[in-house]
Amino acid sequence: MDHWARSGGSKPAARATDRTQFGCRRLQSGARLEYSVAVQRSLPNEPKLFALTHELKHHYVDQEQIANGVVHCGDYNRNEPIEIGAEVFAAEFIYPEHEFAELVKASGVASWRPEDVVILKRRTPAKISYMFVQKRLERLGVVERGAFVSVRFKKLEEQMFGVPGWKARMMRRRAMGY
Repeated sequence: MDHWARSGGSKPAARATDRTQFGCRRLQSGARLEYSVAVQRSLPNEPKLFALTHELKHHYVDQEQIANGVVHCGDYNRNEPIEIGAEVFAAEFIYPEHEFAELVKASGVASWRPEDVVILKRRTPAKISYMFVQKRLERLGVVERGAFVSVRFKKLEEQMFGVPGWKARMMRRRAMGY
């Protein structure tokens, strides 16, 4: 896979033998197996960052278990404790829980509404998704699990603060046929 990265993104010399929608994939390169990370380009930056950091944990911590066949790429149900560990690692790496908890406390919100979640996310110094914020609020016991499952936060954010400049430009280009 190093050849692919060095060659500027051209097709890899190895062939994919096992691919999942996201996460790791196993590649056969001659006589040896190599692993790489596949992340959809269309993902927004926040979940893309989370996915890459999640996979970073697997690369540095779980590599021996993957090589020995204890952990299998893409078999997420069987590897649930390892996957949970990767999620916790990614969350802590991107925005440590104690820092998030300080921001929640400083917000002074006693009863959380969707609008409060939007404001909190906009105040965070880290690139995090609304799903990240929801899970952290649940983990801290500030909101009940699934309290905001039906909320469309990006749409709410646009209603509260307007359409972001990049999105307005994109919409104008589409309307003009570009």
